[in-house]
Amino acid sequence: MRASPRDIAAGVENSAGLDDRILIRHARRSYWRGPGIRCHMAEIVVAREVELADVATFYDECGYIGAPSGSAIVLAARDANQLLGAVRLCFEEDVIVLRGMQVRPGYERRGLGSQLLRACVPFLDARLSYCLPYTHLVSFYRAVSFEVAQPSQLPSFLAARLAAYLAEGHAVLAMRRASCNPAGRV
Repeated sequence: MRASPRDIAAGVENSAGLDDRILIRHARRSYWRGPGIRCHMAEIVVAREVELADVATFYDECGYIGAPSGSAIVLAARDANQLLGAVRLCFEEDVIVLRGMQVRPGYERRGLGSQLLRACVPFLDARLSYCLPYTHLVSFYRAVSFEVAQPSQLPSFLAARLAAYLAEGHAVLAMRRASCNPAGRV
């Protein structure tokens, strides 16, 4: 029997010996225009169901249309009480689809997106995974072993989604990542 998204999240947290649900503590110096260096601390956590409304508000502020649901695993990067980034791992037709990778405007290019992506790896290892990123982000996703895929290599629901995005004029492509679990089970 296949594990549910929440079972996978619990397994990743327990196997890593994580405190509460913190996946990564991220400290990076950010150079600003003008004098001084400002340091940001962020924690990447598995968002709880009660926090999904905050993620939905964050997505809206970023101009992203998708909304988190209880059936997805949502990873969130927080700095104190501010949400700085989020990504969804959606379980659709027995594969994982990485969706909604967003970093708060003004915090891009500081490593938070890369940290969020790396935090996804234990979850992505559980099953065959896909994403439909903008074409300029291919090397970003290759950093965690996604490879460009042809539409013919996609599940039908994802091929249809890709075709719709392309018809809307979005510069996206398909990427695929093999499971590290030969049986595809957790």
